[in-house]
Amino acid sequence: MKYTKHSLWMVLLAVFAFGCIEDPEFGTDVRDASVPEVITLIDDEHPIQQLATSIIFQAEVTHAGGVPVERYGVCWGTTSNPVIESGDTSVCGSGTGEFTAIAKNLKPNTLYYIRPYATNSVGTSYGDEFQKNTTKGLGVMRTFVIDSLIRAESAVVGGNILDPGEGEILERGVYLTQKGTKITDTIPFTMEADSFYQRVTGLERLASYEVEAYLVNTFGTITGGVLSFTTTDGMPLVAEPDTVDISFTSATFSSKLLESGDSLITALGFCYGTEPNPTLENDFVTAELQADSTFSASLPDIVQQTRYYVRAFATNSYGTFYSDGSGATFVLKDQKPTVETEEPQVGIGGNVAFSGTILAEGMSPVTEAGFLWSTEEEPTLETPKSSHRNLFEEGATEYAMTLGNMRGGTTYYVRLYAKNEYGTSYGEVKAFETPRIFESRSSAPEAMQASSQALASYNSLGYLLGGSTQDSQLTDQFLRYNASADQWNKREPFPDRRKWQTLISYNSSSLWAFGGLDEDGQMNNDLYIYYTRDDLWRMTEPTDGTKPAAVCNAMGITDNLNILIAGGRILTGSSERATDKVWAFNTLGASWAELSPLPKAIYDGIALEADGRIFIGFGKTGTSVSGEPTYNTAWWSSPVMADGGIAWTEETAFAGADGIRAACVFEGDIYVLDTDGYIWIYDTYDKEWEMKSQLPSEIRNASVLFALGNMIYVHAPSSKLTVAYDPTWDNTISWEE
Repeated sequence: MKYTKHSLWMVLLAVFAFGCIEDPEFGTDVRDASVPEVITLIDDEHPIQQLATSIIFQAEVTHAGGVPVERYGVCWGTTSNPVIESGDTSVCGSGTGEFTAIAKNLKPNTLYYIRPYATNSVGTSYGDEFQKNTTKGLGVMRTFVIDSLIRAESAVVGGNILDPGEGEILERGVYLTQKGTKITDTIPFTMEADSFYQRVTGLERLASYEVEAYLVNTFGTITGGVLSFTTTDGMPLVAEPDTVDISFTSATFSSKLLESGDSLITALGFCYGTEPNPTLENDFVTAELQADSTFSASLPDIVQQTRYYVRAFATNSYGTFYSDGSGATFVLKDQKPTVETEEPQVGIGGNVAFSGTILAEGMSPVTEAGFLWSTEEEPTLETPKSSHRNLFEEGATEYAMTLGNMRGGTTYYVRLYAKNEYGTSYGEVKAFETPRIFESRSSAPEAMQASSQALASYNSLGYLLGGSTQDSQLTDQFLRYNASADQWNKREPFPDRRKWQTLISYNSSSLWAFGGLDEDGQMNNDLYIYYTRDDLWRMTEPTDGTKPAAVCNAMGITDNLNILIAGGRILTGSSERATDKVWAFNTLGASWAELSPLPKAIYDGIALEADGRIFIGFGKTGTSVSGEPTYNTAWWSSPVMADGGIAWTEETAFAGADGIRAACVFEGDIYVLDTDGYIWIYDTYDKEWEMKSQLPSEIRNASVLFALGNMIYVHAPSSKLTVAYDPTWDNTISWEE
């Protein structure tokens, strides 16, 4: 009681001394309190940590708001502006200052809206909102294949766990698929290291596979990417053979086993023969494997004067492996040279290339070497009708030459020879056959009477026009032969049925047809042009009405811009006569002009241009009393003149049969076909004739020669047959060196 009175006294004394007492600070704050202030801290010093089921970040309560902060934490949701009332909250503490906020129990791989909060007695405030995805929680890994451990039926494969993810690892292994199939094998591994691997077996030999490592944790499955590999053949590997010793009677080689393959070695050794790439189907010898993986052996049953090829081999249950390359080569020692003949290379234009090698000089230097060739099977330096070319060059081991003017359709035999002081050695004989001089081609679609149709050619195309059929009916048929395709085609028929017309090739775009005898027995002197691109015939009339006489069997040729019509046959009733007239049709002015006549009246002859000159002649002058034609043996040439003039010069008389059935120009020379079926060539420079081959009997009555591309095509209208004639192989066999 005394203490109470004393205390009251002290209070009154204080009031008296100071006048009044201020309210305590706490009382003032309560009256002015506000919600706390909280901020989100996201910067380099305060990174966000994203996990599969949680997101962790930093926040700070910077001001309590005048009353204690009862709690602070984080709230989140899958929509913007989450609040604590939603229930997705986590209380992290109370008071002020920085704190770690954890949004937890989240769903993996989901976008969340997140913000911190702080609560006091006044209320709740929120920091800045941010949005982040939770991770998948799966981790990262890669697939690997150990290439050096791939075998025929197995391979070592696995995965490397770079990041195990956030959940418990439940399983790891690989997916394996053979390429070309849809079946995938899942192979779990028991190895629990971050790098896990094992050998998978039961694979197919030389098969392609795809492998991918996988890992399963509580969040799902991750894979390491697909890799491909191919199983091996399982066979062993041996080195190329090394020469140990070569003598007069034996050869010894060694090699090394580089790999045994995927099974035990059952045999190894050397196979050998006279051709490259010897195998066990040739001669072979086995050997014993030494401790250092080498093996060696001497080859039995080998002879001198022969090149051999030898390869090492090794065999296991998967097969036999041969050393790389075509084989090491060797020849036994010999006193005489050892030579080898290569396969001849038959070219074009009558050319054949020979080659050969001196494999060993023998016991003394080579003094002579060359090639022998003949139509006999074993040519030697003493063989009659054989020829040799001495190609000796001191120190040389390889020889080659090209022989021209070989005859086509002939079997030849060639070999290389070489001499030294101990004797002559011959290489193996190589046989070869040259291309045939005559080769069959497609037959024409229709058979015609010989010499009754007109013909012309340009580049690789030959044309036949009109004529009479086998039953003597006139025709308007127009045929084209394409040498490149070996094909006959029917073109637009001529506007009238005729025979003995004159057909002239003007250029690639057009041909011209003149005269001929029609179905009414009337001679004609009209001129038609054929357009090759349009497959169309059109008559051309002269501007002034001047025309040559109506004739048949005239010769025709192009001279610059002119169409020349020379000679021909005029039929009047039962009588006939040849003419020597020469007419020129100017294709630009569409007018006819008469030129200097032929030296002799003829018809059904030849008209060609070669070496800048026009050649006309041969043919017939008429018919004898017995009905046989009388042949003209003369022919003439004239330069191609700019003014269209003609100056005839007689050419060398034909050296063959009287009659010429057909002619063409090939590579600047004139080829003619006589009535006996022989082909002749006329050298326009030397003015000389040379007889070539006779046609095969079945086409000996041919009357058409087309020079098309690199061949002359011979056609017999009466039998429809066509053959290709290669002049470059039509040579006479000569045994001169």
